Amino acid sequence: MSVSTFRVERQATATRAPGKDTAAPAYLTVPHFPSLTSTVPRELVHRASIAEVMLTGWERQDDTHFTVSAQLPRRHGFFETVQGCHDPLLIAETVRQTGLLLAHTEFGVPFGHQFLMWNLAVGLRHEHLLVGATPASLDIHVTCTDIKRRGTHLSGLHLTAAIHRDGTPAATGTAAFTCTSPAVYRRLRANRLTNGTPAPLPLTSPTAPQTVGRHSPT
Repeated sequence: MSVSTFRVERQATATRAPGKDTAAPAYLTVPHFPSLTSTVPRELVHRASIAEVMLTGWERQDDTHFTVSAQLPRRHGFFETVQGCHDPLLIAETVRQTGLLLAHTEFGVPFGHQFLMWNLAVGLRHEHLLVGATPASLDIHVTCTDIKRRGTHLSGLHLTAAIHRDGTPAATGTAAFTCTSPAVYRRLRANRLTNGTPAPLPLTSPTAPQTVGRHSPT
């Protein structure tokens, strides 16, 4: 399955002056746009803003192998440039979004189910993650293993991602995902939930942004 493109193929009715002609309306053909790139729906990767969605499409190779496309912005509101390279956390976020996307679209996890991510790890080739004049287009080759189900629903899987930029290996990523139904989540988190939402945790004093590679206190 792929949702990275859509087509515009329709006809538009020509405008006629009223009362001038009663013949059948003429039609104008709207120009055809063969392939327009868009992001995947933000709901599939659990993001509130379209601007935070990195993934642009996916395609199934077989039951456990998939190809996912992504694009890294040259500038981002949270993930900053690090010594001229895309923030390594941007790669981690791309791996996270990849797991959620495939869980929903290819493994049938319903919306509303909760995810836990374990043992996230990324490896980078910094020379292939330099910020360029255009956004970085990525091809992600994904292998899913240790696929577990509870009844008919997915309960967990392990994801391995090989990330290429312009055909060159640029990064790798691995993560394990556990999925739980809303009912199970409520039982597990009963002492933390108030009216179905997590109770806020007390915040510690913030550290200086410069110590964690940030410039803005926010």
